[in-house]
Amino acid sequence: MSRDRGRRMRRTGVIAVAALAVTVVAACGVDGRAVPAREDLSPLAVTADDFPVPGATRVPQPAVGFALGGLTGSDPAAVDPADCTPPTLDPTGAVVLQVIPAGGPQSFTAAVAYSDDDLSSVDDQARRCARYTVGGGQMVVHVGTDVYDPGLSGVATTEIVREVTSDAPGAGAETQVKSRTLIGQRGSVRVYAQQRWPGTEVPPASDLDSLFTVAVTRAFG
Repeated sequence: MSRDRGRRMRRTGVIAVAALAVTVVAACGVDGRAVPAREDLSPLAVTADDFPVPGATRVPQPAVGFALGGLTGSDPAAVDPADCTPPTLDPTGAVVLQVIPAGGPQSFTAAVAYSDDDLSSVDDQARRCARYTVGGGQMVVHVGTDVYDPGLSGVATTEIVREVTSDAPGAGAETQVKSRTLIGQRGSVRVYAQQRWPGTEVPPASDLDSLFTVAVTRAFG
């Protein structure tokens, strides 16, 4: 064997070992443990027929992250106190469906997504941050939060009701939007069902309750 050929074989061997090392690292977390791939959660999601009103559609995958932000209440603007910023969700594998009924401005949204955090962390933050603000300068949004227990057995649950008010310069009136969000989790899979509506009038709770019950059943059996 010539020296040149021997050097080429050694270089090839080094490259192969390096490539294998990269592959192994990519499949592991920073602590060296294997990280399983996150599969598409479509089989665990509700369908359009499960909504209390017709017309629900699936949010396109590029917009799923934004839609999940609407469910969690996370906002890219500054939050005061800072530790009241709701955590974001990983859109990988997540499924979101939503609808705005033709008869009014309220909306329904349902989602299933992965979360590495226990649901208790969401509940604890919401209880601790009953009042906080988003934004700054001339545009400040005030958020009020109330937390309840939906009381479903066999799955961790929480209910978060948010009231968002803003008084934009020149608008002439205060804008108010309310949302009621039901959340369930088992293991690393979390489901959401949310209803939003403007003004102070509260819609019947039964529509959202039914959607959430179906979402939990489809995700967890």
